[in-house]
Amino acid sequence: MAFLTNTRRSLNAVRLISRNDDAVDQEQSDWDKYDEDPIANADAIVIKDGAEPTYFLCNFDITGKESSLVKDAMIKGFDKEDQSVKLSYGKWAYTVVRLTLKGIQNPPGVDGVIEYKKDGTGYAMDSVLSVLERHGVMGEIFNHYVALTQSDASQNAKN
Repeated sequence: MAFLTNTRRSLNAVRLISRNDDAVDQEQSDWDKYDEDPIANADAIVIKDGAEPTYFLCNFDITGKESSLVKDAMIKGFDKEDQSVKLSYGKWAYTVVRLTLKGIQNPPGVDGVIEYKKDGTGYAMDSVLSVLERHGVMGEIFNHYVALTQSDASQNAKN
């Protein structure tokens, strides 16, 4: 088997829309289709006439160092009885969003938008992440990260 990196889909410019966005026409949108692949199925989300959603800009093509931080955050420990791995979903999701969120594109002229800010290391600030957590966006970004990176990994294994 050969590893063919040029057949891998780029995940460095992923634009996501939240389920909770008021600009989305919930009745016309197909969230199941969008959740399968928000890149290929972006048209499954219907925006209300005259409205503009907030986009969350992510880079899911993380570096090796970032990947190790994600893996470290994923494991909470081991179950003493059956020696299975215990996952730390909260820390895992927080780390993924902190490392992959690269910007927030808000509609112009709207008050109370989420402002993207970076900390001293160049990643999303805790204050931004806490707002995203309260509004359910952190979980959405995390779920898309897992779905997209796992589908790419399984696709590469088939090649």
